Amino acid sequence: MAAVKACHQEVHNMGRARITSTLKIGTRTDREQSLDDKVSSVGEKL
Repeated sequence: MAAVKACHQEVHNMGRARITSTLKIGTRTDREQSLDDKVSSVGEKL
């Protein structure tokens, strides 16, 4: 969350008064899944 705060502060420093960010994070511990597995899964669905 510190990274999001730092990004917002930098944009405020650039002169923007209002900023909205949406952050979605999902984790799972029931199986191993690499980033390549995730990319392949999305590709199969397209």
